[in-house]
Amino acid sequence: DIYEHAVVLSVKIEDQDAFERDFFQLKPYYTDARNRLPQSPQEYPILGLNLLRLLVQNRIAEFHT
Repeated sequence: DIYEHAVVLSVKIEDQDAFERDFFQLKPYYTDARNRLPQSPQEYPILGLNLLRLLVQNRIAEFHT
């Protein structure tokens, strides 16, 4: 929950570097710990925000991976 709140806060304060840092700290909980933790209702909106960030920054290769 803390990492998700940090990602949302970085969006609200418009800090792209903080968003990227917080998202990369959060991502293992969505992928590696998927079987041990319940799915978060914030997972897909946050993943969508990251995809939008990659498009805006024209990082197309990362968007597709």
